[in-house]
Amino acid sequence: MLLLQKTPKVSNLTSRFYTYRVTFPGFPWFYYGVHRENGKPYFGSPVTHKWIWDFYECEVQILEWFNSWEEALAVEQRLIRPFLDHPNCLNEHCGGNLSPAACRRGHSTMRENKIGIFSPDFPNPATFDSCSSGGKIGGKLPWWNNGTKNARSLYCPGQGWVQGRLVAWKWFNNGQNNIRSNNCPPGYVPGRVMPRDKAGKFIV
Repeated sequence: MLLLQKTPKVSNLTSRFYTYRVTFPGFPWFYYGVHRENGKPYFGSPVTHKWIWDFYECEVQILEWFNSWEEALAVEQRLIRPFLDHPNCLNEHCGGNLSPAACRRGHSTMRENKIGIFSPDFPNPATFDSCSSGGKIGGKLPWWNNGTKNARSLYCPGQGWVQGRLVAWKWFNNGQNNIRSNNCPPGYVPGRVMPRDKAGKFIV
């Protein structure tokens, strides 16, 4: 393994953090990372693709030096982000986000081992009362209002409520365009322009 440092010499001793790029001669893979200088060669700390480091020769190029870990980390994330799901990029994590490929592998593992959301004991929230069926039913419930508020309910919510929905806005038009507004805009009149077809029927 070779450590290639193709960067200007660092005169400031406080610059002890650097970003680096790992490549594998003869192969298209690459890996970005950040590390603190300790005088020892460093070749990255892969997890998912560690076998590539174990079986193939790699080269490390130091890209840039920084005075703080935060600066180096920000640049590392900027380097990785455009390639996070690239087939040749060996990084699977960037700023708290996993690559789509890593997420797919994780779901496949959970499905095969029947763990997590694929476990038989996992409490499924998609029930009639709490998810889509309930939402569809809720969307068909009648509107009620008490003069200031709207609510949806199968039955009257209480004293002072009447069936129907309060609508604050009205339609206005300028002869060509329709808009909805609480007040009539300049150049508009109340009502809605409805286009007609050649037979004179309204186009809905």
